[in-house]
Amino acid sequence: MNKKDMQYAIGKKSRAAAASLAAVKYAMLQTVERDELAEIEDVIDRYGSHTGAGKISAFDVLYSRIRYGTAVREYCMYHFWERSDRERAAYIGIPESRHFHHAYTYGDGSLFKNKEKFYGRFGKYFGRKLLSFNAAEDKDAFLDFLRAEGRVIVKPVAEGLGEGVEVFDLKSGGDPEAFFARKIAEGPFVAEEMIRQAEPMKGLHPESVNTIRFATFIEGDKIHRLYAMLRTGMGGEVVDNAAAGGLCADVDVKTGIVRTGGVNYYGIACDTHPDTGRQIKGLQIPEWDALLALGDALATEVPEQRFVGWDLAYSEDGWVVVEGNHHAAIRGEQMCRGAGLRPVFRAAGIDV
Repeated sequence: MNKKDMQYAIGKKSRAAAASLAAVKYAMLQTVERDELAEIEDVIDRYGSHTGAGKISAFDVLYSRIRYGTAVREYCMYHFWERSDRERAAYIGIPESRHFHHAYTYGDGSLFKNKEKFYGRFGKYFGRKLLSFNAAEDKDAFLDFLRAEGRVIVKPVAEGLGEGVEVFDLKSGGDPEAFFARKIAEGPFVAEEMIRQAEPMKGLHPESVNTIRFATFIEGDKIHRLYAMLRTGMGGEVVDNAAAGGLCADVDVKTGIVRTGGVNYYGIACDTHPDTGRQIKGLQIPEWDALLALGDALATEVPEQRFVGWDLAYSEDGWVVVEGNHHAAIRGEQMCRGAGLRPVFRAAGIDV
């Protein structure tokens, strides 16, 4: 073959490869709606500017969504542009996590969705008072509770992700009756005695109740301690989850030592807390054996609910439960540990 024929053959192969790739891209585009393409563009721009990842490939985002079942924002949260195919395959995407959540949910999940019901079952692990308010006629009871406590944290009965959580302090000079009227108009709510946090958890971010998300899975008589994650607030927020602007960090389940820096919603880590300067990476979580014992005790209260993410706080009287999440999102843990949870879940007998 002469040089001219060789160049023609190479060019023909290149054109065929380009056409094949174009066909693949076209086929992939047919699987998504126009509004989803707009979401891809928006998320890429937003995460790219925060992470410094530059121009993320929309094609690769779409490929990962189809190949690995990850949502658009998960591609960015997990920094998939830095991951190999093998590493990507270890991550559990939102659609797949929903499947195992439903597979391992006991009943309708109302025990965990409803804070009043949850307190009724797990109140002995709270270490504080909680009262429910369901109608305008409950105003006097709320005011009496507020006067007795001085400062309370208020949460909607059935919301999650820190939505609708507020703190009311009598010393702030606000109108408690107007506050009650506004909250009850939004729907039933609970008011809790404030958790009096102890160091070192308190010092990370004093404005929020900083917690350990401790995930358990029951297989027969065995309790699997799947993972532990430190969560702390940011910027004066009273809630600690990353979706509300907080930080999360991976904790070694065996030792209680924080293994990573605090990671924000964009997957960016910092070894110390940006607001307080407190060390995150390398922090020894106090009384770790007591936390493990509490997590095990909680898991055995309702063994029918096999998978739960327990939020635990360190108070002046030791570890207490804040809430349990039967559909606990795992993306925060996968994000802060920088690795997928599939091997961990499979080792515990979870079908993922």
